[in-house]
Amino acid sequence: MCSEDARTLMNAYNEVVARDPMTARTDFLNGYGVPPAKGR
Repeated sequence: MCSEDARTLMNAYNEVVARDPMTARTDFLNGYGVPPAKGR
């Protein structure tokens, strides 16, 4: 039930969290490493 954009963003976030959870949280909240949305 998730859009393609939601799945893309969640996958990107999970990949970064696996490496460094605190950096991932901070970076994503600041918009770093967030893939561009395609509107799907």
